[in-house]
Amino acid sequence: MDTFESATAEVAEWISGPLLARVANTPPVRVVVAGQQVPDENNIEWCQCCAVYDLRGVREARYWMPVVQSLGRRVPSEDYLAGICDALKGQPLAIMIQIQTFPEQQGTK
Repeated sequence: MDTFESATAEVAEWISGPLLARVANTPPVRVVVAGQQVPDENNIEWCQCCAVYDLRGVREARYWMPVVQSLGRRVPSEDYLAGICDALKGQPLAIMIQIQTFPEQQGTK
């Protein structure tokens, strides 16, 4: 689940309480909750089985070049992509949206 902070109060309460409590008691199930704000990891019902990671984005163009290639797109230069990564502060969704606007490589599609 992404952008937890955008959830309505009712949905956020359900995720933070009953959903995560039930998932904690269901070993084969895993839930990832992401966002600028996430449920309080000190919740007594499920804190024993959670981990919090602070993801900082992917700001370096070199990590995006294989993505560009695998999508069959071309970029004028790595510096061009570096500018996009910097301007978008490494936010993966925003960078992917830009990559999908790049022209297709010759011979794809």
